[in-house]
Order: sequence, then structure tokens, then C-alpha cells
Amino acid sequence: SPERSNRPNDGLPPFRTLRDAIGNGFVDTDPTCMNFSDRKLKYLAMVPPGGNWRALPVETQKESMGKAWYLKGGRSAYWRKLSFEFPSPTVVTMPNHAGTSMCHPTELRALTVGECAAIQGFPPTWVFAGRTSEKYRQIGNAVPVRLAEVAGAAVVNLLRHIKHVGRSVGSLIASE
Repeated sequence: SPERSNRPNDGLPPFRTLRDAIGNGFVDTDPTCMNFSDRKLKYLAMVPPGGNWRALPVETQKESMGKAWYLKGGRSAYWRKLSFEFPSPTVVTMPNHAGTSMCHPTELRALTVGECAAIQGFPPTWVFAGRTSEKYRQIGNAVPVRLAEVAGAAVVNLLRHIKHVGRSVGSLIASE
């Protein structure tokens, strides 16, 4: 059953926002960053927090996106600038690419390794090894810690249920 909801009628606490993960006194334990190129920063500077390529004038959209502008569907991560007021989108392995942008809401830069790790729920003491690109890949490919906890608990409950049902079936067979 759900633990959080943004619908008031559900009576559940709201989803965690980006501010909950990396705002309000957040201490970045790994501030390494693969930042955007100067060209990408030029376009991201025009996007408000919570916005993406759609916030740009149409001619700038076409200029900045090239052939991708004509594609249908998706593309919501193009020139994406995050917002502290909403949950984070899925953490990606390359937050500094045009089509997978994870730009900080108030600073004109990509999210750092430490910020991405915090969003995924890793403890601040967790250390990632390798080059910066390898650290981003480890974090982006990881299952968020809380999701892993919930999935693990579901598997344990299922195994307990199967064991219980198995004992019940076994006792029925033995009594025949």
C-alpha cells in the first residue's frame, strides 16, 4: 500500500521534494561534477526552475535542439532545470547531457555526484570509486535505497507466505 501521496484526500504525507534531499543545509560529501558545456549553459540560463526546453522561445528551441526538436514524444529532460518544490526525476547516468539534463534549480550547473547520491538515498558516508563519469553511472544505475528496502520486504513477505501455505498443504497431505 502507498506510504505517500500528493492528494490531500489520501491522508498520507506528501512525496519528498528535491529540497528534502539536497536543500536546507545539505552538506555535499562528493561535490565532483561533470558540468554542462558553455553552449548548454547558455540555454539552461534561460530556463526557470522546474522548466525545460519548452520555456525557450521557439526559434531558440529549434536552434538548441536541432533535429531532436522535430521528434514526437519524450524530450521532457531536454534543457531540464530541476525545482526544489517537486520530487526529483529519475537520477540518470549522465546528468550533463542536453537530453538528460539535471541542472541544479538555483545554480547554473549539473547536479554533483554527492547530490545525485543523496537523491537516491545513499548514506552520506557511502563512497563511490572511479572517475567522475563512473561515479555518476554507479549512482544512476542503482536502485534507489528506499525502493530496494520496499522490494526486499515484499520478497520476504512473499517467501513467508509461501512457507506458511507450504506447511498448511504439507499438513493436509500428511493427515490423509
